[in-house]
Amino acid sequence: MNHYIYKKQVYNLRVNPAKRTPKFIQESFNSQYKELLNTSNEIIQILTLLKDNLCSIYSLINDYDRSEYINVISDISEIIKIFLNINKTIISNDSYMLSKFVNDCLKIITVDKDLWMKYPLMKFLALYVINISEVNDDLIIENMEMVTKLLNKWNEIQKRNNELLNQDSSTEEIDLSLLDLSNSEN
Repeated sequence: MNHYIYKKQVYNLRVNPAKRTPKFIQESFNSQYKELLNTSNEIIQILTLLKDNLCSIYSLINDYDRSEYINVISDISEIIKIFLNINKTIISNDSYMLSKFVNDCLKIITVDKDLWMKYPLMKFLALYVINISEVNDDLIIENMEMVTKLLNKWNEIQKRNNELLNQDSSTEEIDLSLLDLSNSEN
């Protein structure tokens, strides 16, 4: 009788392997999305601090600029809510909802690109493109087009900043060399 139960167990394992989730799939998910989740949490922390700082200086803003200021705070709050939902979808491994929330985020970001050119956000978008690139969906393709435009702008800004830093450092070197020459003549 024990022999029959043993055969039945082996038979069930061979016939229904799809019911068992292999351990390596969960490890793969963790390694793939762990950095995406960490970056999302970092964005939430940074935007929360930014919103708190903006709210603390609200009384110093002119009446003329207050409506625009309130719109910026509202956008930041909306992005924070979206990233909280993004965290939930990353944990639940729902790529469609992740794409939907990223699309909502991109629609807010593309209105005023300069405000959102922050390193953690660009890192998140780059990781999103890398992790979701295998899925073929119209929403994901639309997201990738918007992300590509944002990342290209980010790269241009970084390139300009690096060129400016290199120019500033070279002028400092020239100034230092002039100082050295003036000291050697005396």
